[in-house]
Amino acid sequence: MPHADKKHPSDSVITIAPWKDDKRFAYSITYDEGLIETAGFAWRIHRRYGIPGHVNALPGMLGKLVGDASAGFLQSLWNLQKYAGPEHLQFLMSEGWSIGCQFSPSDDQAHTVDSLRQIRLSLEQALACPVHALAFTDFASCEANQNLAQKAGFRWLFTLHDDLNAADESTHVIKRSPLYHLGPTPVRLANDPYRLLALARDRGSWVVDVVRLIDRYPSDPTRDCTPAELEARFRALCKIGGDGVWTASPETVASYRALRLATQIRDYVATPQQVRYTLAVTDADDLPAQDTLTFVARPNAERILIRDWQSPRAIVGQDVVHLQPGPESGTWLFTHPVVDGLEVEIADQNPFADQNPVADESGRSG
Repeated sequence: MPHADKKHPSDSVITIAPWKDDKRFAYSITYDEGLIETAGFAWRIHRRYGIPGHVNALPGMLGKLVGDASAGFLQSLWNLQKYAGPEHLQFLMSEGWSIGCQFSPSDDQAHTVDSLRQIRLSLEQALACPVHALAFTDFASCEANQNLAQKAGFRWLFTLHDDLNAADESTHVIKRSPLYHLGPTPVRLANDPYRLLALARDRGSWVVDVVRLIDRYPSDPTRDCTPAELEARFRALCKIGGDGVWTASPETVASYRALRLATQIRDYVATPQQVRYTLAVTDADDLPAQDTLTFVARPNAERILIRDWQSPRAIVGQDVVHLQPGPESGTWLFTHPVVDGLEVEIADQNPFADQNPVADESGRSG
């Protein structure tokens, strides 16, 4: 007997969209080290394109000015680097950005759970908000410290790996790959700098970009880029993705994916007039605060249940949610908060409302 999909019954017209609003693929971008030039140049470009960003800050370097001041005044200005302070990072958060920690390996002291926890708490205190992400600049460091980081309270771990993140991949480790390289082989992608965008679109995956510094004269072309290059990247994203790309902070996308994989549709019942089911969320206590999913209603081979619906509505718990036409013909979308045990009923023309109110003695309906 063929195995039935417990998450989505084989005859169900309701499925959970891989990405929010049933987008084809997802895109996020992260900036390492938290340099002030990056914040200064990048946020304006992000605002124009409506794309939120993410900064991984070094908690011990907030607001500091570092560099070689021994080579003369002008050369010193060239070498000096300024790290964003709490006020800069809080401004980015007000723009919809998210903030994480940057892992900084120490040669003279091995990291422990307590030391990583202190890094997280230090940044949380400076920003007055929770911090859930820790970024590693190489794959080996992430692999070696993954268990310690999770025990220290970091939920999302960013590594450096030239690959996409699949929608059905249940993992706390998020692979990041620079979208544009001018570095030495084998990572030189200058001939096809936006290949990952096309691959993500075709595979329905999630690409997480990574940049260290945005500056007019970047010192390291393998990790940095100019403002013009960043804008060209976003233009390519809009051209390749169009309306089918979901742009969000990496924590938002990761939280959606985790909740989706933990949510099952149970007790599914369908009639020609109505669909009813219950949502079951496993390991609900371990899930992040993101609690919203997009559901897709579409006709299947056995039923024409929703094909002729004109104005479907859903009763989600005690709330009424209107379904919106989906990108595919004949499909409907609806997004709502998800909790374990939530009951959902869907029908056309709101059959849950009382269509024949009882008239009182005066003849007026009550």
